[in-house]
Amino acid sequence: MAQHQLDKKNNQGFISMILVLVICSVGIFITLSIFANTHIFSDSISSFQYGQKAKALANACIEDALDKIRTDNSTSGVFQLTISNSICDYEIENISSSNITITAKGWFHGHSKEIEVIINQTDPKIVIEQWIE
Repeated sequence: MAQHQLDKKNNQGFISMILVLVICSVGIFITLSIFANTHIFSDSISSFQYGQKAKALANACIEDALDKIRTDNSTSGVFQLTISNSICDYEIENISSSNITITAKGWFHGHSKEIEVIINQTDPKIVIEQWIE
């Protein structure tokens, strides 16, 4: 009889040890999953921020182009703007004072954004017909 109780205690200890191992394994799995998702989340946040900075550069180019058009509404050509070691390019296609297209592209850490603006009037003030991002 005493031996039967001893076997029962050993079985309970074995079951407890297996249960602890399973709980620890699940905990480790959850922890690793959180770290992996955090890295992926961090990469997607960085990608979003880089895209927003590229968009800001393209907007800066558009503003520079609009400033050139305010100064001389017959200006046209391809231009480049450098801001804090970052570059954006833009082109002003001036068909007439009522038909001007500005296309700007900004780059930041491998991400690029392009914006197109169509102007249908420059005098007495600039009127933007379309702003396409």
